[in-house]
Amino acid sequence: GSLDNVFRTLQTLPGVSATEEFGSRLAVRGGAPDQNLTMMDGVEIHDPYRLYGLTSAFNPETIARFELATGGFSVKYGDRLSSLLLVENREGTRTKRLDGSATLSITDANLVLEGKLPGDAVGSWLVSGRRTYYDLVASRIANQDFPKFADLQAKGVWELAPGRTLSLFALRSRQDAALNIDGSTAHGEFNDNTKNDLVSLRF
Repeated sequence: GSLDNVFRTLQTLPGVSATEEFGSRLAVRGGAPDQNLTMMDGVEIHDPYRLYGLTSAFNPETIARFELATGGFSVKYGDRLSSLLLVENREGTRTKRLDGSATLSITDANLVLEGKLPGDAVGSWLVSGRRTYYDLVASRIANQDFPKFADLQAKGVWELAPGRTLSLFALRSRQDAALNIDGSTAHGEFNDNTKNDLVSLRF
């Protein structure tokens, strides 16, 4: 299933609940969602949600494992009070030069390309991209902008020697979730615009 179904499962754990009925934001031990620290491949992810919390910022096609700690985590993870969510992306395939897959969900389209490193290098690479598609059609019909997001992430792993691995992780994401409501009976505006740009190198 999708990673958002996993978030629904996490909400059934003791001390963990949803902040809204249809969202994936987690409230752990009574804390607010911003008191949870989210780390992806060793890097902090700010605002790990999309579309007002309806879906997560993590690509379900590239996640290898995740771990939720609701207490007792190390002080090296900062000053968050409620929980620590560790997310690790999988490595690309090492059996083919090029492989890929594409999926389509209710909210977005998802493309994953991966393969092994060229030559005699031992390792792999993986590139994935997601984007909402409903806004491309709906904005033309309704003549207004709709909430949307796009994510592009890459991971490369190079085994220099036994026990010595160099890994590169990069993420670029954009969310334009400004929704204007203007009618005879209702006026309002919701803004949830987020940008994430990061590069991480680990040895």
